[in-house]
Amino acid sequence: MSSETTSQLPHRSLYFRYSLIAIPLSFVGLPLYIHIPKFYYDFYEVELQNLGMILLLLRLTDALLDPFIGYVSDRNQANLKQIMILGGILLIIGFNGLFWAPSTFGQDGLIIWFSLFTAISYLGYSLLAINFYGAGLNVDQTYQGRTTLSSYREGLGLGGVLLAAILPSFLELFFAKQSAFQIYGCIFATWIILALFLFPKLKGISNPIPIDIWRHFKKFLSQRRSSWWLFLLFFINALPVGITSTLFLFFVGSILTADSFAGAFLTTYFLAAAVSTFFWNAVSKKWGKRQTLYTSMALAIFSFIGSYYLTTESAHWFFLICFLSGFALGGDLTLLPSLLADVVGTKTELRNMNFSLWQFINKTALAMTSGFLFLFLPHLDGNQTQAYSPSVLHWSYALIPCMIKMMAMIILYVSPIDLGREKK
Repeated sequence: MSSETTSQLPHRSLYFRYSLIAIPLSFVGLPLYIHIPKFYYDFYEVELQNLGMILLLLRLTDALLDPFIGYVSDRNQANLKQIMILGGILLIIGFNGLFWAPSTFGQDGLIIWFSLFTAISYLGYSLLAINFYGAGLNVDQTYQGRTTLSSYREGLGLGGVLLAAILPSFLELFFAKQSAFQIYGCIFATWIILALFLFPKLKGISNPIPIDIWRHFKKFLSQRRSSWWLFLLFFINALPVGITSTLFLFFVGSILTADSFAGAFLTTYFLAAAVSTFFWNAVSKKWGKRQTLYTSMALAIFSFIGSYYLTTESAHWFFLICFLSGFALGGDLTLLPSLLADVVGTKTELRNMNFSLWQFINKTALAMTSGFLFLFLPHLDGNQTQAYSPSVLHWSYALIPCMIKMMAMIILYVSPIDLGREKK
């Protein structure tokens, strides 16, 4: 890693070198949570029920570990570089190992291999991501500086997401599916090593005074009634994303029969989300956060419900749905972190713990949706002759997320979260 400190680097260089890790994190996140389950189903023919059980257990364990990782990281900030390097090494080993399962393995061997390297990947990702975001507080502590830093970090992260959406389909034009993902893994490893090498040494990183973690959160939750509502909103609002991300490739392949356009659909979705963040930010200044979030949620429901009416012949309309639902996603990305900042406030003793708590909520939602969908999707219509029924897949992907999103709107309506002010 670089030995330069924050005081020795110009601001733009500092922001850029810090934010570089956002690219490989986003680059690995999309295939890790979307492509790999279907890869093991298609290429290795691992049954969906087995994948569902494994993912449910691993992702719940991963979610439960996040607050612990955040706490340990807060207690060992003087070793930030070593912790991030360890996270990067584990992520490289875990992610690449997933695509090198021996062809001689039977189902039991494949399940063990998948479980082991997925667990290593999740642990490495959590170590790296939690400490990366927590370290951002030491890059620039000025009001405008933090906004600029965020734009660098999220902008480069978006670049990683877009590359992750395009590259697998592009590589499969020239290589077999397994070889394409093996090359993808090598590209990721090179990228994250470079990003870690260029990561700046941050001044002001030291071990904080130990505190009683449970007393801290008990006080935090008891004094802020709106925090309970906000965490509930985060959880319910994350469920539709968990469902759609889990079933996306199945929907595109089975209902739309448009596998070759999967990358283009994802690119449209994430590009619209990125562009819309500026729009939702401007609207919230006029309408307020609550009303703006209502609007973005309503747009998400209105646009995504159209997926239920799509067939192979009308697959091209899915581009419009991806654009509109991605545009609506920008509202979540812009406003939910702002609401969290309103509730938490600027004074916090556990920087990584607060980020890891949000990670815990999102990962728990993802674990529940992916696990239960893969476990029960084959049984919902009583047909055991195929892995899943197209009709069940259709309404599971298109209708259930919309109904859950309506629940999130109701929670927002009845909650005491109120335009940056807390009702205690």
